Amino acid sequence: MKTNLLAVLLLSFCFIINGGCGEKDTTTAGPVSTDPAVLILGKWQVIKDSISTYQFAFSNGTIPIPGVYYGTATDYWLFQNDGTVIIQEGGPQLSSSYQLVSNNSLLISGFGWGNVNILTLNSNTFIWEKALTSSTNGTYYRRAYFRK
Repeated sequence: MKTNLLAVLLLSFCFIINGGCGEKDTTTAGPVSTDPAVLILGKWQVIKDSISTYQFAFSNGTIPIPGVYYGTATDYWLFQNDGTVIIQEGGPQLSSSYQLVSNNSLLISGFGWGNVNILTLNSNTFIWEKALTSSTNGTYYRRAYFRK
């Protein structure tokens, strides 16, 4: 009886420590792309989107509201193969065309921002920023953080 108990305890310890006593699976999911055109595709959860301004108005007269928005579980940006991005962030769903201008520049056409600078883009983190100066020397700064 003591031998059986000892064997059960030894096997339990083996499973806890190693996830089992058998051979471990050493296969990988394959190489991860470093191509920004591939990395940007898919659904990105909004972590944080912040805007700061100083005496700034867009050319159409719109004044951006500064502040920090923290994403909820239902907020996302979905970059699709057809060059469309669907944005669900704190309000009605929006869509626009997008284009990777270079490895560190993204154009989202529908919102008049021009190019945004990509700070980080890898398989699970995406960070971009935009800085503008108005004709009256007002400033606008926005940075957005996403994860997959």
